[in-house]
Amino acid sequence: MRLRLRSRVALAFAAGALLLSVLLVSEIYAVASRYLVDQRDRSAGRQAVVNATLLSTKVTAGTDPQESLAEIRTGAGVDTLLHYQGGWYSGAVGLGPDDLPPSLTALVASGEPGFQRYADGQGVVVVTVGVPLASGGEYYEVVQLTTLERTLDTVLLTGMVAAGLTTLMGAGLGVWAARRVLRPLEDVTRTAAQLASGDLDARMPSTYDPDLAPIAGSFNAMARTLSDRIQRDSRFAADVSHELRSPLTTMTASVSVLESRREQLPSAAQEATDLISADLARFAQLLEDLLDLSRDVAPLALDDLPEVPLVDVVRRVLASHGGDLPEPVVEGDTRVRGDARRLERIVANLVENADRYGGGVVGVAVVERGTRVRIVVDDAGPGVPVAEQEVVFERFSRGTPAQSRGSRLGTGLGLSLVREHALAHGGGAWYEDRPGGGARFVVDLPGAEL
Repeated sequence: MRLRLRSRVALAFAAGALLLSVLLVSEIYAVASRYLVDQRDRSAGRQAVVNATLLSTKVTAGTDPQESLAEIRTGAGVDTLLHYQGGWYSGAVGLGPDDLPPSLTALVASGEPGFQRYADGQGVVVVTVGVPLASGGEYYEVVQLTTLERTLDTVLLTGMVAAGLTTLMGAGLGVWAARRVLRPLEDVTRTAAQLASGDLDARMPSTYDPDLAPIAGSFNAMARTLSDRIQRDSRFAADVSHELRSPLTTMTASVSVLESRREQLPSAAQEATDLISADLARFAQLLEDLLDLSRDVAPLALDDLPEVPLVDVVRRVLASHGGDLPEPVVEGDTRVRGDARRLERIVANLVENADRYGGGVVGVAVVERGTRVRIVVDDAGPGVPVAEQEVVFERFSRGTPAQSRGSRLGTGLGLSLVREHALAHGGGAWYEDRPGGGARFVVDLPGAEL
């Protein structure tokens, strides 16, 4: 699953913060480790030299070596060992010459001071400092580095906690930056959605950002151009429809006169009159559809509209349509808020579409689905090919099945009007394959409680 852009930006910031904090903590730990260990080695060396000088004075004055060694003050975690006149004297129980590194004892025996860091038999890291005595012999201090290791562990743990907090702060900064960066895209998306829903007055908010101002200006200019074009087309369709109504009324009246004297006409004239009458009826329906489409397509203010029992609308349309139509299946609360005329037009167009192109209506349902109400109309036709399931909702589209039957009854605007009216009510319309074959057209509308 591909992450959203906002999530990827936040993760990138978090990963960058984690990488930088790990590098910084590693460097701090390395520097602190070198510094503390070096300081501990120097401190141990200086203290060992001081103690060796004091010890040399005591044994030269004739004090017993073991007593002299016991009088030497050392810090916690420091053990002492003295080699004097061939004997070994220990300031700690269990510490003997075998516990010292041979290389270090050999160096100190040659008269050179030295130190060596290693792990003793119990795995404890120690540093041993050896100092040759002026009075002869060697003095050793074995310093345990447990405290130093704990200090370094604390430094490392603190650094890891700081790295975690830095990573969280980086993620938070990434979320904030993503919101700031993506806000213009959200404005574009929201405005485009408003335009697509029919709100032709929607515009992007103005901005003083020199990088974003041209984008907002270009988008708003495009929106104004699109709005003007749609309004011009709507006015043109409305003007043409109105202008054609007068000659259409005259022709309809003339055909009515001919139909009233149909029996007096020759058979050829009767057939011509029937053809003209059918075409005039289709032409009149086309003009009504064009006028309907030319009206304002902006979303309706549903809160200001009355509640309409959708099942009553469906039953009224089915009753007026005539023929042997099935009784609608009803499930749940079918109330919606809307324009009763447009709702009736939705149902009428679905029924007429099934009659003309789908072999007739075989099922009608009005069902509640959560907070939505759906109108479902099934027909007995061959269905709609996948490539045309969206095309049939376009204006003047009748689809391959209709064209193959040579139908001349429809205007190609019925399903387009269905979707336009559904969108105006805050809903939608789509096609589904009917189980068992045929076509199913669904109109989804918000319930009256929204």
